[in-house]
Amino acid sequence: MSSQGLNEQDMGEAFSLIGTTLAKHKLDSYTCITLSDVHLATTLRKKSRSLTLFDSVHATVSAREDVPILSSDSICRDLGVKWVDLRELAA
Repeated sequence: MSSQGLNEQDMGEAFSLIGTTLAKHKLDSYTCITLSDVHLATTLRKKSRSLTLFDSVHATVSAREDVPILSSDSICRDLGVKWVDLRELAA
C-alpha cells in the first residue's frame, strides 16, 4: 500500500477493513513466512528488479501454499502465481 502512495491513516483504515472482512468470513489463521520463502524471494527479485521484497515474499508464499495473491499491484500478473486483482473485487 505504501508503494502505491497510500498514507498511514488510509493504510490503517484499510487494514482495519481487511481485519473486519476476515473475521466476518471466520478466517483467523495465517501462513507463516519461512526462511526458505525469503531465500526464494531474493532469487525471484534477481530475475525481476522491479519486484519489491514484499511482493516477492508474497509470491513465494503463494506458490508454496497454492493460494492466490490478493493485490491491486499488476506486477503480480507476471509472477507465475495465482492472482486476484483487488480492484475487481471492489468494483
